[in-house]
Amino acid sequence: MGLVHDIHSFFTELQGKDERTKKQWAIGLTSGSMVIVVGFWLLTLSSTLGSVSAPQASSQNQFLATMAAGFSVLKDNVSASIGTAMQKVQDSMGATNSVTLQPTGVTPADTEPLTVQKLP
Repeated sequence: MGLVHDIHSFFTELQGKDERTKKQWAIGLTSGSMVIVVGFWLLTLSSTLGSVSAPQASSQNQFLATMAAGFSVLKDNVSASIGTAMQKVQDSMGATNSVTLQPTGVTPADTEPLTVQKLP
């Protein structure tokens, strides 16, 4: 109970301090917590990576071959998409540039008339 009581009294005293002191303690405690969490993460990571064997040269070659095949497929897909887009642009350029306006026959009855105001 002594440690919990000491922590409680520390924070009770800290509540009565000025804002600058509170901010300094907040930054310090946050930084300390962050160091503890990152340290724990690094310990966990090193123990996890320590159990993984070193990569072999053949696996690196397989990785590069897989990447090359992926880039080839990507290049083919992009080329096909650009070709399709270019064909659509050429087709639209060959079409006539005309606009036909057709009256809709709808007249709004409930609208208020607009007043024209000249700006100074």
